Amino acid sequence: YQFLAAIFEQKKDYEGVVEVFKAAASAMPEDEKILFSLAVAHDKAGKQDEALETMKRVTVLNPKNAAALNYVGYVYVERGENLDEAETLLQDAASIRPDDGYIIDSLGWLYFKKGDLTKAYELLKQAAKLATKEAAVFEHLGDLHKLRGYPAQALTAYKKALKLARQKSDDEMVLRLTDKIHEVGG
Repeated sequence: YQFLAAIFEQKKDYEGVVEVFKAAASAMPEDEKILFSLAVAHDKAGKQDEALETMKRVTVLNPKNAAALNYVGYVYVERGENLDEAETLLQDAASIRPDDGYIIDSLGWLYFKKGDLTKAYELLKQAAKLATKEAAVFEHLGDLHKLRGYPAQALTAYKKALKLARQKSDDEMVLRLTDKIHEVGG
């Protein structure tokens, strides 16, 4: 299944990847790795609801799967729903993998969304030290600096995020960051 999915992935045929992992999950419905791969495939295919439901199944099979906990918690944060549950999921993920910059970023972003800017700042600052090549981490840090009234720090974080987004050829993020840089006077 992994080999066949890789062929579809190489062609950027994410629907094909989904179908391969659906077949695998049908044959092995309790296989955590297959379900995780299916959730990721759904996400890449733009089917976030399916990805979320599948990733929730992963967390039921293995409540210690930090990546799955992080995924579910982060989706909730982005949607602005179930924030208390998201907090529990993300704290659990952080306790399992305390040095994972992506998880720390998710937890910091949760506190940003909840309005606890002090907690958000500490966590996002830590995430930026741990996940030095992740544009979203620096974008979140920039958003926090902007909200706190520190345009120079926001500009620095946004420029770092922009550089990383360009390296990954993430055109959507490049446009968003370019707008944010202009907003803070860069």
